[in-house]
Amino acid sequence: AEEGEDADAQGRDDAVVEAGEAVDIAEIEECFVRGEYSTALWLAEDGAQVCNEEQRWADEARLLLLAAHAMAALRPGDPAGIAECAQRAAEAARVAGAVTFELEALRLVVWGHTESCFIGEAAQAAQQLLQQSKLFGKDADVASAHLAVGEAALADSRPAEAQQAAAAAMRIYKEAGDDVGRAACRLLACDVHLARGETHEAFQAAADAEAMCAEGPEGAPVLAKA
Repeated sequence: AEEGEDADAQGRDDAVVEAGEAVDIAEIEECFVRGEYSTALWLAEDGAQVCNEEQRWADEARLLLLAAHAMAALRPGDPAGIAECAQRAAEAARVAGAVTFELEALRLVVWGHTESCFIGEAAQAAQQLLQQSKLFGKDADVASAHLAVGEAALADSRPAEAQQAAAAAMRIYKEAGDDVGRAACRLLACDVHLARGETHEAFQAAADAEAMCAEGPEGAPVLAKA
Protein backbone atom coordinates (compact mmCIF):
# COMPACT_ATOMS: atom_id res chain seq x y z
CA ALA A 1 0.00 0.00 0.00
CA GLU A 2 2.88 2.35 0.87
CA GLU A 3 4.51 1.66 -2.49
CA GLY A 4 1.26 2.55 -4.23
CA GLU A 5 1.05 5.81 -2.29
CA ASP A 6 4.65 6.63 -3.22
CA ALA A 7 3.86 5.99 -6.89
CA ASP A 8 0.81 8.23 -6.66
CA ALA A 9 2.88 10.97 -5.03
CA GLN A 10 5.44 10.75 -7.82
CA GLY A 11 2.60 10.91 -10.35
CA ARG A 12 1.35 14.13 -8.76
CA ASP A 13 4.82 15.63 -9.00
CA ASP A 14 5.15 14.65 -12.66
CA ALA A 15 1.69 15.70 -13.82
CA VAL A 16 0.84 19.11 -12.41
CA VAL A 17 -2.10 20.84 -14.05
CA GLU A 18 -2.05 24.62 -13.82
CA ALA A 19 -4.79 27.08 -14.74
CA GLY A 20 -4.88 27.80 -18.43
CA GLU A 21 -3.18 24.54 -19.45
CA ALA A 22 -5.00 21.82 -21.33
CA VAL A 23 -6.60 19.24 -19.04
CA ASP A 24 -5.63 15.75 -20.24
CA ILE A 25 -8.68 13.70 -19.34
CA ALA A 26 -7.25 10.65 -21.11
CA GLU A 27 -4.20 10.76 -18.84
CA ILE A 28 -6.45 10.83 -15.78
CA GLU A 29 -8.33 7.80 -17.10
CA GLU A 30 -4.99 6.05 -17.58
CA CYS A 31 -4.30 6.61 -13.89
CA PHE A 32 -7.32 4.43 -13.15
CA VAL A 33 -5.92 1.69 -15.37
CA ARG A 34 -2.61 1.85 -13.48
CA GLY A 35 -4.37 1.92 -10.11
CA GLU A 36 -3.01 5.38 -9.29
CA TYR A 37 -6.21 6.61 -7.69
CA SER A 38 -4.64 9.35 -5.58
CA THR A 39 -3.08 10.87 -8.68
CA ALA A 40 -6.35 10.53 -10.56
CA LEU A 41 -8.24 12.26 -7.76
CA TRP A 42 -5.75 15.11 -7.47
CA LEU A 43 -5.62 15.73 -11.22
CA ALA A 44 -9.38 15.43 -11.67
CA GLU A 45 -10.16 17.91 -8.91
CA ASP A 46 -7.51 20.32 -10.16
CA GLY A 47 -8.71 19.96 -13.75
CA ALA A 48 -12.33 20.47 -12.73
CA GLN A 49 -11.38 23.79 -11.14
CA VAL A 50 -9.65 24.84 -14.36
CA CYS A 51 -12.70 23.90 -16.41
CA ASN A 52 -15.00 25.73 -14.03
CA GLU A 53 -12.97 28.91 -14.39
CA GLU A 54 -13.07 28.52 -18.17
CA GLN A 55 -16.81 27.68 -18.09
CA ARG A 56 -16.23 24.32 -19.74
CA TRP A 57 -19.12 22.72 -17.91
CA ALA A 58 -19.20 19.36 -19.69
CA ASP A 59 -15.50 18.78 -19.06
CA GLU A 60 -15.95 19.90 -15.45
CA ALA A 61 -18.76 17.38 -15.01
CA ARG A 62 -16.68 14.58 -16.52
CA LEU A 63 -13.69 15.41 -14.32
CA LEU A 64 -15.81 15.60 -11.17
CA LEU A 65 -17.25 12.19 -12.03
CA LEU A 66 -13.72 10.84 -12.35
CA ALA A 67 -12.91 12.43 -9.00
CA ALA A 68 -15.95 10.79 -7.40
CA HIS A 69 -14.96 7.38 -8.75
CA ALA A 70 -11.40 7.89 -7.51
CA MET A 71 -12.78 8.79 -4.08
CA ALA A 72 -14.86 5.61 -4.14
CA ALA A 73 -11.70 3.59 -4.75
CA LEU A 74 -9.64 5.43 -2.15
CA ARG A 75 -12.22 6.18 0.52
CA PRO A 76 -15.19 3.79 0.22
CA GLY A 77 -16.04 4.60 3.82
CA ASP A 78 -16.84 8.22 2.90
CA PRO A 79 -20.03 7.94 0.84
CA ALA A 80 -21.13 11.43 1.90
CA GLY A 81 -18.01 12.94 0.35
CA ILE A 82 -18.54 10.94 -2.81
CA ALA A 83 -22.15 12.13 -2.98
CA GLU A 84 -21.08 15.75 -2.56
CA CYS A 85 -18.57 15.46 -5.41
CA ALA A 86 -21.13 13.69 -7.60
CA GLN A 87 -23.69 16.42 -6.85
CA ARG A 88 -21.26 19.03 -8.16
CA ALA A 89 -20.81 16.89 -11.27
CA ALA A 90 -24.57 16.67 -11.77
CA GLU A 91 -24.95 20.43 -11.49
CA ALA A 92 -22.18 21.09 -14.02
CA ALA A 93 -23.62 18.49 -16.37
CA ARG A 94 -27.07 20.08 -16.14
CA VAL A 95 -25.66 23.46 -17.14
CA ALA A 96 -23.83 21.84 -20.06
CA GLY A 97 -26.82 19.77 -21.13
CA ALA A 98 -24.65 16.65 -20.78
CA VAL A 99 -27.42 14.17 -20.01
CA THR A 100 -25.26 11.04 -19.76
CA PHE A 101 -22.94 12.65 -17.22
CA GLU A 102 -25.85 14.05 -15.23
CA LEU A 103 -27.61 10.70 -14.93
CA GLU A 104 -24.41 8.92 -13.94
CA ALA A 105 -23.70 11.58 -11.33
CA LEU A 106 -27.21 11.43 -9.89
CA ARG A 107 -26.91 7.65 -9.50
CA LEU A 108 -23.78 8.22 -7.43
CA VAL A 109 -25.57 10.89 -5.39
CA VAL A 110 -28.40 8.48 -4.58
CA TRP A 111 -25.94 5.75 -3.63
CA GLY A 112 -23.83 8.05 -1.47
CA HIS A 113 -26.77 9.50 0.45
CA THR A 114 -28.30 6.05 0.95
CA GLU A 115 -25.03 4.63 2.27
CA SER A 116 -24.69 7.67 4.56
CA CYS A 117 -28.24 7.12 5.84
CA PHE A 118 -29.28 10.55 4.58
CA ILE A 119 -32.56 9.05 3.48
CA GLY A 120 -34.39 12.27 2.67
CA GLU A 121 -31.57 13.46 0.44
CA ALA A 122 -31.38 10.05 -1.23
CA ALA A 123 -35.11 10.08 -1.98
CA GLN A 124 -34.92 13.60 -3.38
CA ALA A 125 -31.97 12.71 -5.62
CA ALA A 126 -33.73 9.55 -6.78
CA GLN A 127 -36.82 11.51 -7.80
CA GLN A 128 -34.61 13.98 -9.65
CA LEU A 129 -32.89 11.07 -11.38
CA LEU A 130 -36.25 9.64 -12.41
CA GLN A 131 -37.48 12.99 -13.73
CA GLN A 132 -34.35 13.61 -15.79
CA SER A 133 -34.33 10.04 -17.07
CA LYS A 134 -37.91 10.36 -18.29
CA LEU A 135 -37.12 13.64 -20.02
CA PHE A 136 -33.78 12.83 -21.59
CA GLY A 137 -32.77 9.23 -20.94
CA LYS A 138 -33.40 5.91 -22.59
CA ASP A 139 -35.84 3.27 -21.36
CA ALA A 140 -33.04 1.52 -19.46
CA ASP A 141 -32.22 4.80 -17.69
CA VAL A 142 -35.86 5.20 -16.64
CA ALA A 143 -36.04 1.63 -15.36
CA SER A 144 -32.82 2.07 -13.39
CA ALA A 145 -34.16 5.31 -11.93
CA HIS A 146 -37.36 3.56 -10.82
CA LEU A 147 -35.19 1.06 -8.95
CA ALA A 148 -33.27 3.89 -7.31
CA VAL A 149 -36.56 5.46 -6.21
CA GLY A 150 -37.68 2.10 -4.85
CA GLU A 151 -34.50 1.50 -2.90
CA ALA A 152 -34.66 4.99 -1.39
CA ALA A 153 -38.31 4.48 -0.47
CA LEU A 154 -37.51 1.15 1.19
CA ALA A 155 -34.69 2.75 3.16
CA ASP A 156 -37.26 5.29 4.35
CA SER A 157 -39.60 2.50 5.51
CA ARG A 158 -42.05 2.96 2.66
CA PRO A 159 -42.33 -0.59 1.26
CA ALA A 160 -45.52 0.09 -0.69
CA GLU A 161 -43.82 2.80 -2.74
CA ALA A 162 -40.79 0.58 -3.19
CA GLN A 163 -43.01 -2.18 -4.52
CA GLN A 164 -44.65 0.21 -6.97
CA ALA A 165 -41.25 1.38 -8.20
CA ALA A 166 -40.08 -2.21 -8.66
CA ALA A 167 -43.21 -3.00 -10.67
CA ALA A 168 -42.68 0.07 -12.89
CA ALA A 169 -39.09 -0.94 -13.58
CA MET A 170 -40.14 -4.54 -14.22
CA ARG A 171 -42.57 -3.48 -16.95
CA ILE A 172 -39.78 -1.68 -18.81
CA TYR A 173 -37.22 -4.45 -18.41
CA LYS A 174 -39.75 -7.11 -19.39
CA GLU A 175 -40.64 -5.29 -22.60
CA ALA A 176 -36.94 -4.92 -23.40
CA GLY A 177 -36.22 -8.57 -22.64
CA ASP A 178 -33.59 -7.55 -20.09
CA ASP A 179 -33.28 -10.51 -17.71
CA VAL A 180 -30.62 -8.85 -15.56
CA GLY A 181 -32.86 -5.83 -15.08
CA ARG A 182 -35.80 -8.07 -14.25
CA ALA A 183 -33.64 -9.87 -11.70
CA ALA A 184 -32.75 -6.56 -10.05
CA CYS A 185 -36.47 -5.82 -9.77
CA ARG A 186 -37.09 -9.19 -8.13
CA LEU A 187 -34.29 -8.52 -5.66
CA LEU A 188 -35.90 -5.23 -4.72
CA ALA A 189 -39.18 -7.12 -4.33
CA CYS A 190 -37.29 -9.59 -2.10
CA ASP A 191 -36.15 -6.72 0.12
CA VAL A 192 -39.71 -5.40 0.27
CA HIS A 193 -41.01 -8.80 1.39
CA LEU A 194 -38.28 -9.05 4.01
CA ALA A 195 -39.20 -5.62 5.33
CA ARG A 196 -42.76 -6.85 5.71
CA GLY A 197 -41.70 -10.10 7.36
CA GLU A 198 -42.92 -12.15 4.38
CA THR A 199 -40.12 -14.72 4.34
CA HIS A 200 -41.71 -17.19 1.94
CA GLU A 201 -42.40 -14.52 -0.66
CA ALA A 202 -38.89 -13.09 -0.15
CA PHE A 203 -37.34 -16.51 -0.80
CA GLN A 204 -39.41 -16.93 -3.96
CA ALA A 205 -38.38 -13.50 -5.26
CA ALA A 206 -34.71 -14.28 -4.63
CA ALA A 207 -35.09 -17.63 -6.38
CA ASP A 208 -36.68 -15.87 -9.37
CA ALA A 209 -33.75 -13.47 -9.55
CA GLU A 210 -31.26 -16.34 -9.42
CA ALA A 211 -33.05 -18.16 -12.23
CA MET A 212 -33.08 -15.04 -14.39
CA CYS A 213 -29.33 -14.54 -13.98
CA ALA A 214 -28.20 -18.16 -13.97
CA GLU A 215 -27.14 -17.99 -17.60
CA GLY A 216 -24.48 -15.54 -18.74
CA PRO A 217 -21.75 -13.62 -16.88
CA GLU A 218 -23.70 -10.36 -17.02
CA GLY A 219 -25.86 -11.67 -14.19
CA ALA A 220 -22.94 -12.07 -11.77
CA PRO A 221 -23.28 -8.66 -10.06
CA VAL A 222 -26.97 -9.23 -9.41
CA LEU A 223 -26.36 -12.76 -8.12
CA ALA A 224 -23.64 -11.42 -5.84
CA LYS A 225 -26.20 -9.08 -4.27
CA ALA A 226 -28.61 -11.97 -3.85
